[in-house]
Amino acid sequence: MIFINDILQQPEVAYNFTGGGTVQFVEPPEPGDSSKVLFYKGSGDVDVVFTDILETVKTGDTLDINNNPEQGQGTGLDEDVRTVVGINTIDSVQTTTYSGPGVTNDTTLSRPLTWCKQQVDKIINGQEIGKDRVEYEPLIYPTSYLIQPISLASTIVYVDSVRPLFDTYTESGDRDFQNKIKILSQDTLVSASATAIVSDLGTVSINVTNVGSGYTVAPTLSIANPSDGTRAAGTLTLSGGGVGVVTITNPGTGYTNTNPPVVLISEPTIVREEIGVDDYSGDYGILVGFGLSTVSGGNEIILDFYIPTDSFMRDSEYVGTGITVSGIGTGDYFSVFSSNVDTNETIDSKSNDGTPIGVTTSFIDCVYQVKSTYILEKNVVGVGTTTVRRVFTNVGNISTESFSSSLITFDSSTFTFDTRTFTVYAGGISSASNMGRFSWGKIQLEGRTSPQEFNFYGNNGIIGISSSGLLSRFEPLKYRDYTS
Repeated sequence: MIFINDILQQPEVAYNFTGGGTVQFVEPPEPGDSSKVLFYKGSGDVDVVFTDILETVKTGDTLDINNNPEQGQGTGLDEDVRTVVGINTIDSVQTTTYSGPGVTNDTTLSRPLTWCKQQVDKIINGQEIGKDRVEYEPLIYPTSYLIQPISLASTIVYVDSVRPLFDTYTESGDRDFQNKIKILSQDTLVSASATAIVSDLGTVSINVTNVGSGYTVAPTLSIANPSDGTRAAGTLTLSGGGVGVVTITNPGTGYTNTNPPVVLISEPTIVREEIGVDDYSGDYGILVGFGLSTVSGGNEIILDFYIPTDSFMRDSEYVGTGITVSGIGTGDYFSVFSSNVDTNETIDSKSNDGTPIGVTTSFIDCVYQVKSTYILEKNVVGVGTTTVRRVFTNVGNISTESFSSSLITFDSSTFTFDTRTFTVYAGGISSASNMGRFSWGKIQLEGRTSPQEFNFYGNNGIIGISSSGLLSRFEPLKYRDYTS
């Protein structure tokens, strides 16, 4: 809305605005008149779309206004090259002072223009202007792996790491920039194959030689035409991600045993899904405590989570509000990696309902679920007295270790560590400055319009995570306009 001397001006009567960055008044305001322009922004995601603009002309580029002989314009209207020194509006620029040929007062004249991108660094108005451009910047999409499968009805996704790269606070003051994720299945895809068997009557049956894998919908079956006769046709069903039953809907005629038709089965397609996000949560840090316990006949591992003082999770510039102690809670899933706690046995991690999650293949590296947790102050070797989060998680039996019926026990002769100093405190919790790493991420989904299923392969050990579903940001990391 435009006001001149506090009087609302009527569009297309008092002024014209056809888009871009310029308003043209039918009659120019008088010297001394006051003007007010009010912009209505609207509500995000309701009536306003936010987007990053890929700019074209930038300061440092050159422009050359040419004549158009096809419109009867002579060479007198051909200007020399000039340099852009500023951007006025979204559709107008400022150039170096020009006094060469081709200048005209005819504002209705349309002439072609040659635009050349800046090729060398320049100094314009005392400022260094580099030749780098937005389109030259790398597009970086941080990714993460699933640590739990996703079903068609899932509304929460657990990944090995999500913050701060998925919702860094410096990218945007609101959540509109990165409010969507992409999930890609990494399941092995194998195309099914089949051959045709021709009867004495010239009809066709199908022999499946490879059922394939990775199919989510029944593939199509295609049978080549006979040299003289009717084409055979059939349908396929799925069984465990591969081809199941073959049904011949038309056996065809005119086929020969000496030249059976070629049979083609469509390939499986990669499963992917784009989903809106309501919230990201998660953190990562160091394991500074380890122990074992048996409660009500169930075996547990005890882990103390510590976020180092130099962690990005403590820096409000990246996460908005610094996190000094892990926010993981009961029921959440997390991964342990780069550990140095050796039980000399394979450990089966179990969910709170007793179903298997994964197995260890290297020390205690695995995916676990939080059974219970609380915050405490403790003296961490090499760190001092600090706040940690103690996490309890269910595991299966370790054949060489006898679990005590007391609340917490620890047998230091059974377990080995690296050369780092550690101390066994009363209660059986071993402490060290670094027993490994933990990480977890939790994504609350906004809604799923076309839900798909994605697998997690915890039974393959910690390396199985890398073959599970792959999740990535929908938008790349910003390369400019960060909020500080």
